[in-house]
Amino acid sequence: MKITLSKRVLALILVIALALSAVNTYLIFDLRRALQDAARDSTYDYVIFQDGDVYKAKNQASGYIDFTSADASLVISQAIAEGDTV
Repeated sequence: MKITLSKRVLALILVIALALSAVNTYLIFDLRRALQDAARDSTYDYVIFQDGDVYKAKNQASGYIDFTSADASLVISQAIAEGDTV
């Protein structure tokens, strides 16, 4: 017994698959944007952390590492001089 789908049913299935794919793509991009916005809403200007033997100060507004040194006090001093909250 062979099951045959009409062209209308096949077209309907393809349209539904395309619509679901479009909704999924929108949700992925919306989640990415929401996560990026949440990362920028920090109450601190800089976050200081240790990466191996090096201390780094990450600018929370730009997301880039602004200061790097093996001396933690130097990184902290630079971050305090440039930012309001560390």
